[in-house]
Amino acid sequence: MVVDAMTPETETTTHYFWGMARNFDIDDAGFTARLKGQQGQVFDEDVEVLEAQQRSILANPDMKLRGYSMDQGSVRARAIIRKLMEAETA
Repeated sequence: MVVDAMTPETETTTHYFWGMARNFDIDDAGFTARLKGQQGQVFDEDVEVLEAQQRSILANPDMKLRGYSMDQGSVRARAIIRKLMEAETA
């Protein structure tokens, strides 16, 4: 099982945490190290993409975000946050 969790740090940065657990080969330190290394590579690729997306958002502040069906949660969350921020400053 792999868990990814994100929480905002600033207006343009986010803390991205990840972890994993398994219920097999738990006493195999070599397997643990390999699995952790592989998951770390995936995490690093995610960070690379997320940072590129943030640069694009900053460079194009008026561009409407579009998402695939699997992105709808984050797209909707952004819309809710934006509305809450607008209501707070109104």
